[in-house]
Amino acid sequence: MRQHATSSGKRSRTALAGLAAVLIGGATAFAGVAAPAQASPTAAEGAGSLLVILDVSGSMARQDGTGTTLMQGARQAVRALVDAVPEETPVGLRLYGSDYPGNNERQGCTDTRLAVPIGAAGSNAAKVTQAMQGLKPTGFTPIGTALKQAAGDFGPEGERTIVLVSDGEDTCGNPDPCQAARQLKRQGIDVRIDTVGLFLEGNRAAQRQLSCIADATGGSFVTADDAAELTSELTAASTRAARRYETSGTPIEGGTAQTTAVDIEPGTTYSDDITKGEARWYRFEVEEGQTVRVALTEDGSVDYGCCVFLRLVDPSGNRVTSQNTYNRSGVAKTINIASYDGGVRDSGVHYVSVTMTADDINGALPYDFTVEVSGEPTAEEPSESPTPTPTAEPTEEPTEPVTEAAGSDDGSGVPGWLYAVLAVLAIAVLALGGLVVMLLRRGQGGTSTP
Repeated sequence: MRQHATSSGKRSRTALAGLAAVLIGGATAFAGVAAPAQASPTAAEGAGSLLVILDVSGSMARQDGTGTTLMQGARQAVRALVDAVPEETPVGLRLYGSDYPGNNERQGCTDTRLAVPIGAAGSNAAKVTQAMQGLKPTGFTPIGTALKQAAGDFGPEGERTIVLVSDGEDTCGNPDPCQAARQLKRQGIDVRIDTVGLFLEGNRAAQRQLSCIADATGGSFVTADDAAELTSELTAASTRAARRYETSGTPIEGGTAQTTAVDIEPGTTYSDDITKGEARWYRFEVEEGQTVRVALTEDGSVDYGCCVFLRLVDPSGNRVTSQNTYNRSGVAKTINIASYDGGVRDSGVHYVSVTMTADDINGALPYDFTVEVSGEPTAEEPSESPTPTPTAEPTEEPTEPVTEAAGSDDGSGVPGWLYAVLAVLAIAVLALGGLVVMLLRRGQGGTSTP
């Protein structure tokens, strides 16, 4: 179905600028120009073809916190891309969801077209700018159909790279986007698909789908939420279009177990290597609620089959997230993992582990990796101090003995009042007895004769 959405929350213009950086990074590396990142890749001689596939569906009308729509930001980013790449680089533009404004799913799910056929950027720049000029968020999101038709957009030879930009998942389902990406490879088309997700925070379905598309062709999935998050992804995005990759991070040797993990600094790109049956462990600090993103790029120099595993582990030793990859292509590949949905749950030392369980491998596999920590820690709720119980003032001990009240129990089980009644009765009996004796004596004296 069509996606017409309102504002997705407060986000800055830096997110859209970040998208431009990702696109430019991919294009410049593809053309053999190192992107301006901390660990710059080295691309092989000879540029292939680059096709940008752009989402123009209804949901691209959403605005960021400054009132800039996603469509406006994407338009600026694509223009910046064609202006930045060398003139001889072959570049083209395909759109989807751009033309059909109705609700007929059958028509909406075929809404994709090659807006600018692939050609040298020097002559295509003006054409791309013109094609982007009047674009308005319009229809459905037929990602699978766009990928299927992209197979015919390239020439018969050479490397091909697709940069797919979307703010959500496919809304048609036929063909399935992941299957469409795999089909390109089955057809023998040498294509690599890098996917860029616009404002996908919390949209796990879109994240999984775009990641699946990239994985199917040895590409990379990145998100464009803000410039800080894209910094760690820039190198990975640019290397996707490079035939070869040379590691260039800060050399480090990871521990072989969690207990011997080596400290690393988030934001720094490191280089290490690994061979079959080995593990590498690294450790760093992170606060509850912060997001951790890890990107690992292996240089493609070793045919290791399956598999290299990348894991993020919490302070308790539990796996937060993981991903794995295999490689027999001889082309650099990237693994990306991230702690989505509110960041990590526990503050403290977290770990990144890299392990290899290859079928067969000759020598060690070099790789670069970067850990990025972003976002504010979860604020702790102030604990309410219990209201102190007032302490009673001490009272002076009584100076006079306390007299037990009448009717109190002496501990024998007989009420005190019963003793009083019996005492009264005893006195009364004695008094009566004395009166009787006195009367008898008087009677005897009155009857005596003189």
